[in-house]
Amino acid sequence: EILFRAGEYLPVAVAGPLAGHVCAFVRRYEESAVLVVIPLFTALLSDGAMQPPVGELWRNTTLVLPAGITGQAENLLTGDRVALAKAGNKGTLPVAQALGNWPVGFFEVT
Repeated sequence: EILFRAGEYLPVAVAGPLAGHVCAFVRRYEESAVLVVIPLFTALLSDGAMQPPVGELWRNTTLVLPAGITGQAENLLTGDRVALAKAGNKGTLPVAQALGNWPVGFFEVT
């Protein structure tokens, strides 16, 4: 709870062909951090088909995380664990991994 009341808000950059369809941010407080990933305008991604916005649908779209957000992350909604690739002092994460099995990501970063 303190992460959202007192934590720092850090926007997450999104790169790639579907960058306009993703909203992502980090909340950080002291040594704790969470990453939130939410798809946008999902009906446009599947031409109106009733298809969840997960997995390879996201092609080469990538989250570019704020400085210092690296390591591992666990989606608290699904239990899926992902490794945050390192690019300098920043982490990156393909959206296809972040939203691999569930259309929303709520990750604890460790």
